[in-house]
Amino acid sequence: MTTQPDQTTNKQRLDFTWQHGCAGLLALLTIVITAFASQFSRMIGDDYLYPARVAREGVWATVAYWYNNWSGNYSAYVVQSVLTLFDPAVLGWLLGLTLLGWWGGSWWLFYEIARRIGWQRPRLTSLLFGSILTATVIDGLFNIYDTLYWASGSIAHVLPLVGLVYFAAFVSWFARRQPSKGATVLAVGLTIPYLFFVAGFSSPSTAHLIVALFLLIVALWRLGSKPEQRAAFPVLIAALLTALGALVIIMIAPGTVIRQTYFPSSPGVLEIVKLTVLYTLEFLAAETAVLAPASILLTLLIAGWAGYRLHPGSVFGLWRYRYRLMGAISLAGLALIASAFSTGAYAMSSYLPARANTTPAFTLILAISACGYIMGASLRRRLRPNAHWQNRLYGGAVVVFMILGPGLALVNSVDQAAKMAAFNHDWYTIHGQLRAAQARSEQDVVVSRFSFDLAYVAVNIPLTENPNDQTNRDLASYYGFRSVIAPP
Repeated sequence: MTTQPDQTTNKQRLDFTWQHGCAGLLALLTIVITAFASQFSRMIGDDYLYPARVAREGVWATVAYWYNNWSGNYSAYVVQSVLTLFDPAVLGWLLGLTLLGWWGGSWWLFYEIARRIGWQRPRLTSLLFGSILTATVIDGLFNIYDTLYWASGSIAHVLPLVGLVYFAAFVSWFARRQPSKGATVLAVGLTIPYLFFVAGFSSPSTAHLIVALFLLIVALWRLGSKPEQRAAFPVLIAALLTALGALVIIMIAPGTVIRQTYFPSSPGVLEIVKLTVLYTLEFLAAETAVLAPASILLTLLIAGWAGYRLHPGSVFGLWRYRYRLMGAISLAGLALIASAFSTGAYAMSSYLPARANTTPAFTLILAISACGYIMGASLRRRLRPNAHWQNRLYGGAVVVFMILGPGLALVNSVDQAAKMAAFNHDWYTIHGQLRAAQARSEQDVVVSRFSFDLAYVAVNIPLTENPNDQTNRDLASYYGFRSVIAPP
């Protein structure tokens, strides 16, 4: 079959427009302001369960206690226990840096993709895609407060995603360098403890990590060159075995067995499959149709533009195998998303909590971007580039979805920052009231209420007038009182 020559030149492949710049800027501002809002976070809910035990027994005894009495998420317990050794403000800074680290990892991952495909100006294009991708996931979070602003939620479900993103980017970089055997051995040696830590935060993240590593191995086997395979196979296999070992450690934890008694017994295999499919479909419907449709469509548009304009050389291969490629990407994405929801089906017979949807959301947006890129590259064989009607239609669509997606997400992030600042102010006010009551040796303490109660919007456990409510009991235990109440 005779191929048609591509109609784009290198100069045309660099046609970043003001719409792209504005979309990227809005996305980046959303990320930065959300990270700024995160640093206002302080202890709420379960966060109060760690400090007293750490002060009494030490970090490792505290980790062992929760591993033996609640769940096997050892890495999450290590991080939260260590945090209690520092000023409460460090917790907020960790959450903010986690989000910025996620954005930086996405940038690096797309830079590796850009280098492999051969895009012009890969740093600029990867900055655009990394920012859009991260902001789109933020825009589509089911409950941003329990995901990014609550320490327990962010540590258990966002930190492992950040770890996976950096590891994927590292493997691509390492394979491109075609390292020596000594460097490969060193990489394997560093991978094992790193992946053991990353895989120990939560079972949904660990299940997703295992499937992601398996798919990376398959992709490397099918698409990688021999030098890349020699470099990356040992690292990926070591990572997969480590993640499998971590999952076993989580599942056999005495705490996991205890926690299982609070939920229905694990259903049979067919019921787990049925529930996994239902939860995956529910997630896809909510994410694409309700939570962030405009941001997702913007991501799809810009990914299509990248395929149409930036793909180097002939697009015949992508065009010829477009359905096969998009089908494989879609199946891989579904497998990754389902792997996370299967843990909820197995352990709880229920949908995962909102904070656990972060990794599936990231996977969904990444798969949509890849399919959009292939569609855009395929269109280059059918449509002449630089037609005025194409540019106007594309530019207008980007503006509309940019306003409805990253534009509204930016407005929401500013509102969240104001609310988190109010929470921070009230938290320190109440903290001061409780410290003053300690100095007076009081036992039953009355404090003011939050004007914005993060514990309420994140996990529905507000500070109330009832001394037996969870947050009231947590505060009383942490500060050493008989009771704490906050009258209306």
